[in-house]
Amino acid sequence: MHISFSPVRADHTLAVAYNNETITLNGALYDFQDIPEGEALSQDVLECEHIVTDVVRQDGVIHLTLVLPHGPDAATEVLFPTPVTVTGSGNLVLPGK
Repeated sequence: MHISFSPVRADHTLAVAYNNETITLNGALYDFQDIPEGEALSQDVLECEHIVTDVVRQDGVIHLTLVLPHGPDAATEVLFPTPVTVTGSGNLVLPGK
């Protein structure tokens, strides 16, 4: 899964866990296994405030962009985050953490 970030000034936090082609955001599970190659799942259908783009499968990899909440004095790596690619399962350490 290829995850990009969109920094947003906010006081809430985001906890992210992944397992192959599923992602859990603050306890809510989203499963992207059924997205066909070259197709997109509209962010409107997801009704998730943390996913800010359509979710697309490109070259066999799921691509999405998450909101990256940050405080008033965010570090450069938070304001200009590098996308990450994750495989397997685990907890995602967000930029700046």
